[in-house]
Amino acid sequence: MGNDFKVKATADDIWYSLSCLWEKVRLKGHGLEVTIPIIGSDLARTNLPRMTLTKLIVISFIAASKKDFVTKKLTVVIHPKDLDSVDLYALEDFLDSTCF
Repeated sequence: MGNDFKVKATADDIWYSLSCLWEKVRLKGHGLEVTIPIIGSDLARTNLPRMTLTKLIVISFIAASKKDFVTKKLTVVIHPKDLDSVDLYALEDFLDSTCF
């Protein structure tokens, strides 16, 4: 948050936050399923498309999981108003190309 009380996050800020989140999930989550919404939009003012934010969440999860087990299942929730912003077919192709 700046001196003008406005939040302005970058992709690096989101990546750092997600990295910290996966570490906490690893330590406290007991391997249970995790559900996360698309973060970094609207109030965070990253100006990143929701598709990019979704991919960022997935990539950060994969990177953390390669380091050490995080959870057996991750679910990314897409709000109904954001469905037009995320191409589910392209996301499926992305997941197929990046998964373990």
